[in-house]
Parts: sequence; structure tokens; C-alpha cells
Amino acid sequence: MRDATLRLSLRTKLLLGVLLLLLPVLGLLLWGIQATYERGREQVLDRQVGIAQTIAVQVDGLFDECTDLAWALANDPLVRSFDPALVDPHLQRLAPRYSEYLDIEVYNARGESVGTSVPYAPGQPRLDGTQSLLFRRVLASSQPGVSEVHQTPRFEGRPVVSIAVPVLEDERATGTVHLVFDLSQLPPSVASPQLDPQEFGIAVIDPAGRVAFYNRLPDLAWEQRDVSRLPETQAGLAGQTVRTDAFTSPYFGDRRVLGQVRSPRYGWLVAVASPLAVALAPAEEELRRDLLAFGLIALAGIAGAWALSRSLVGPLGQLAALARDLGRGQLGRRSELRTGDELETLGQEFDAMAQLLQRTLGELEAERARLQAVIEQMPEAVILADAHGHVLLYNRLALLALAQGETGQVDTFGNPAILDLRRASGEPAPWEELPLVRAVLQREITRGVELCVRRADGALVPVLASAAPIRGPGGEVVGAVAVYRDISSLKELERLREEWTSVIAHDLRQPVTVINGYAGLLARLMERHPAVPQEQQAVEHIRTSAHQLNRMIADLLDVSRIEAGRLALERQPQDLATLVRQVAERTAEVAAGHPVQVEVAEAPLPVEADPQRIEQVLGNLVSNAAKYGDPDTGILIEVRRRDTEVEVAVANHGPGIPPEDLPRLFSRFHRARQAQAERVAGLGLGLYISKGLVEAHGGRIWAESAPGQTTTFRFTLPLAAPQRVAGERAA
Repeated sequence: MRDATLRLSLRTKLLLGVLLLLLPVLGLLLWGIQATYERGREQVLDRQVGIAQTIAVQVDGLFDECTDLAWALANDPLVRSFDPALVDPHLQRLAPRYSEYLDIEVYNARGESVGTSVPYAPGQPRLDGTQSLLFRRVLASSQPGVSEVHQTPRFEGRPVVSIAVPVLEDERATGTVHLVFDLSQLPPSVASPQLDPQEFGIAVIDPAGRVAFYNRLPDLAWEQRDVSRLPETQAGLAGQTVRTDAFTSPYFGDRRVLGQVRSPRYGWLVAVASPLAVALAPAEEELRRDLLAFGLIALAGIAGAWALSRSLVGPLGQLAALARDLGRGQLGRRSELRTGDELETLGQEFDAMAQLLQRTLGELEAERARLQAVIEQMPEAVILADAHGHVLLYNRLALLALAQGETGQVDTFGNPAILDLRRASGEPAPWEELPLVRAVLQREITRGVELCVRRADGALVPVLASAAPIRGPGGEVVGAVAVYRDISSLKELERLREEWTSVIAHDLRQPVTVINGYAGLLARLMERHPAVPQEQQAVEHIRTSAHQLNRMIADLLDVSRIEAGRLALERQPQDLATLVRQVAERTAEVAAGHPVQVEVAEAPLPVEADPQRIEQVLGNLVSNAAKYGDPDTGILIEVRRRDTEVEVAVANHGPGIPPEDLPRLFSRFHRARQAQAERVAGLGLGLYISKGLVEAHGGRIWAESAPGQTTTFRFTLPLAAPQRVAGERAA
């Protein structure tokens, strides 16, 4: 039973191989069959469109004939008299000559009917032309026109079409002549009686999408004539030629082949539809014949393949067993085929491949051992994974200091959880943000991402994580490597540096305060006892320098608090619009030479904020705008609501900020090239501190600049409840 199953599997493979060889031929044959069917289908569609185009031209010709007759009547002296006593008898005498028209009606400029070819019944009121859109359009434009399909009570509600021309006097319309006819009574030249109505359904549709004529159903109800919602009607009215075999008849519900075109001059649609089974019957018959031939060819190919497989199944079965053993790692197995042909040669190649695999596997194991030894000696924690994220190697000694031990949990790739990686804040890091995951899934290179590893005792160890995909010789990703470096010592050095900065800045305040105090004392003494100008200038320089040094010390302390997370805010309910106006007045000295303008879109704008810190942010931004703006140009401060935030924008005109400097504007000690070139005083901490203060309030800050034009700094603060602000003020 086992041998029979094995032979069947091999035979199936041979059959599939022969079929693969036959596939191009069979594919070309199928393509030819499909192309033949498509040509037949296209010919049917072309025929439908051709018939529709012919009838569309005839419809235009019919309207042209009606228009010519109407023009002739409009130039008739009796008609131009607009005298009912003359026009009525005249038109009624002409009526037998134009029996295809239901009525010929003449209106004067006031819309009064002054003549008709069909006498009115006693007591029946004459038609009022002003109620007709066609009358008003023709009278206003002095151009002929064709109405849409409409109903008229004079002819028992029958759907009719009117053609009207103006009666012109010195190029001014003094009345109109209307020809009324029923399109269901089309002349033979248009209705094409030589076409079998059972095979060709012909419909004429007005520009509003209402059927005026349908040879299959000449007595359509009025509500059945509206086909404007059909996609095919909408496409045809838009000027597209419609040719499809997927049209569903709204009257019979069957699928039809449709050709539809719009008449060139009057924009009426002509649709020619035939039942799908009738129209495509010749093409489908030819398709059935071709498919039968195709099936016979395919059966012949399968039979030949079956015969071939029977003669090869035994040797191939032995080779399959040999290949299966090699796949299981039984590399000592050898071929026993002695057929004297290519199959024996194939068996010998299997033997050579087994020997090569034995040698290659030994080399790979040795290479793996060397790689493991190198990784184990690295001080950083290293993890190697394959292209699917499965961990292959890692250095156990380095990971031992960071790992939390066996937890029974697995990561997103199914590996046992080795590291509990978290953000620098201590929150669990989402798996899609982890460097190794990004390297495996997004093929991204990640360098120097600061994370924390939570150990089993709950302690957080800061690490610097990097990861990159590993690419093969052809550039394909074959794996990924992640490196985690313990930066606890660096963090301790950073903490000591921040602490040292804070201590130094704090200790510098006392001597600076003393210098500032004595400078003030000297200034007051000089006011009592006038001194020479050089002495007064020297004292002023001392006071200015002491004030600048005090500002630098305050900035250093703020930086230390921001980086240590010890920045304290005294939040109070504030109307930000009022606060900005007050700060703008107090910063007038800082912006000397640059008039400051405040624009508030609406008020109040309630926020919960520390007013001194917000003033510090605004002061920094206004000071920067004054330093780097063009001389004597204004500074604009805009305050407006943005959804759940309030946005403050400080704009100035000047040389602007180069695009390459924008990403680093809010970094510590960063100074723009213009500040360095012009030797503007400062440590480069103002924007860094402003960013820390705004973010501590839950807001955002950014810059926009067009070189040589305008630079705008924007920051936002979250809106607070206006009732709370009002209550605080009332208290």
C-alpha cells in the first residue's frame, strides 16, 4: 500500500510536469478562442452602435425637416398677420398635407394662440403659450428649439414633442410657430421596420432621459418613460458612446447587448438593444466548438503523460525516497539505481550532493561556534534573529545582567521573552516601536534609541538600543541584529553634570547679586555727586553685564530643572488673550525699534497656566524676533483658537532661518548661523527652555520660516473651561 501511494504521488508529479510543458500551447489556444469570441462580441457591439448612429442621424434629419417646415410657416404672410380669423382657416386647410403632425399652433408675442390646425371644441379655452418653456426660450433667443417629451391634455395625455421657430420682424421675435407630433408614430425611415423588433429594440430618448419612442412597447405608460437614472442613459447624455453586453432591460428584466449614441445636433439618444442570447448566439456557438477541440487536445496530452509516467515511476520513486532521507539528515544514504541512463546519473549526483552537504554542514557548525564565541565576549547584549524574527544567537553573559529570567511569556515572533523593554519613562514599550521588530518588519536601521530594561527585582536599567537588518549577497533581508548597551554609568555622569550645573548656577547667584547691588549703589551715588561720563558709562556697563549674567544663570537653572524633571509650575486660570496683551506692553523695551502688534481673533481664551512662565516664553520669542528681524520692522503676535487649543504666533520680517537649521532650533546651546555671524549675545538656551515650558503646560511649539521673508514661532496651550476662569476672577 505504501509503494502504491508513493508511485501515485510521483505519477501525479510527472503529469503536472507534462501539463506544464503543454501549458504554453494550451494557453495560446485558449487565448485564440477568447480572442475569437471577443472579436464576435465586438462585432455585435459595433453593429448595435452603427445602427444607433444611423438612426441618430435620421432623428436629427427629422427635426431639421420639422424646423424647415416651421420656418416656412413663420414666413407665411397669413401666419405673420397673427389674426385668428385668417390663421385658423389657413392652418386647417394645410393640415391634410401634414398629417404626420398632431397640431400646428401659432402664438403671438403675448403667448396667445392665434391659430391651430386642429379646431378647438366649442367652449374649450385656447392654449396659453407662456406656460410653455419652449415658447419662452424661443421667444427670448429668437432661435428655433425642440422640446422634451411632454403630455398635452388636447390629445388625451399622449406623449408628444414640439418643435418651435420664432416669427421674426426686423430680427425680433413677434411670435412663434409650433409643430406638435408623436414620436411613437415615427416615419419608416427612422423606425427602421426592416429590423426585427424581437431582435432589435430601438428607443429614442430626449435630453431629459425620457423615452419618446420604443418599438417593442409603443404604448408605454408615462411613468415608465423616465430612464434618466440608468447609468447608461446618464453616460449617453454626457456625450459618451455606450457599447455594453451587461445592460439589464428596465422593461423585460433580461440582459441585453446595448449600443447607444447621442444625435450630433439635437442631443437626443438613440439606443439599440438586443437580447444577449440572440445577439451573441453565433459567437457562443463558435466558442463551444473551439472549447471542444481544446478539451480533446488536453485529454490527448494527459494520456501521453500518463503513459510516460508508468515507465519512469519506479526509478523516480527510489530517487524520491533518497531525497526524503537526505532532507531528514540521513546523509549516509546512497543511490542504488543501475539503469544505465540519465536516472542513474541523477542518482550519482544525489550521492555527490550528500557528500557536499556533509562537508558544508560541518563548516556551518564551526562558523556558528566561532560566531557564538565572538558574541559571548562582547560587553553589550547582542541578539541575532532570522528573517522571521526567530532568535538564533545571543550572548548569555551580557544578557544575564539585564534579563528578568524565565517568565513563560513570548514576544510577537514566538520567542521566549528575554528582555522586558520599556520606554525611558518606565512605561512598557509597544512592540512595533522596538528596534529589533522594526529591523525585521520595516527593514529599518535604528541607532541609539534610549530604552529601559526592567529587571526581575523591578529595577530599571537604562540601555542604548540599536538594530539593523542583515542582507544577503543579493540584497535580500536574511535576518536582523540588535545591540543593547548598558548606559547606567553614562546616566550617572549625566546626573552629576546636571547637579554640578545646578550647584554652580546657584552659587553664582550670590556674587552676581552683590555686584548688581553695588553697581546700583554707585549709580545712585553718581546721581548725587555727578561724575565724568566715562565713570557713569563704566557703572552702566557693570549693571548691564551683571543683569545679563544673572539671566544666563537663571537659564542654566531652568535647563537643569527641565532635564531633571523638577520644573514646578504655578498654574492659575488665565485669559490668554489678556495675558498676551499685558506681556506685549511689558516687553516693549526688549523689542525697542520694532513696534509690537497684538491680534486676537476672539476672547476670552481660558487656559490653566503659570503666567510668569508664559511671559518668559513670550519674552524669549519677542526678543528673538527683535534681534533677528530687519530694522524698523514690526512684530505681529496673533492669538486664536484651534479646536481644543489656543495658538499663539510671533512673526517678524527678516532674513529668515535656513531650512537645515529648523530641526535643531530647540536644542540645547544651539545658535543659528546668523547669531554666530553677528555675535548676538546669549547661550542658545532660550528656545530650549521655551520648548520645555510649553510642553510642561501640555502644549506644542514649532517654527516656520521662509528665507528672506517671514519667520513665525508658534506654540499652543490646552483650552480650559471658561466657567472656571470666570469663577476664579469673581472670587
